[in-house]
Amino acid sequence: YTIQSMRMVVFNQWGEKVFESFNQATGWNGQYKGKGLPSGVYMYVCEMVLRDGTKQVKKGSINLVR
Repeated sequence: YTIQSMRMVVFNQWGEKVFESFNQATGWNGQYKGKGLPSGVYMYVCEMVLRDGTKQVKKGSINLVR
């Protein structure tokens, strides 16, 4: 699959957005507002538009370990 555009959002356990990117080369470093977040489970949603025009949404969890 070739991604034409994307949006990835990471949320903490209270549903607060702690990361957002529209660039697939930019990853989340476990920080929010310049400070490292505590260990825990964070949820992500990745919305993608592929080159053929189809849309995909992937959801899952990230286990952040410090």
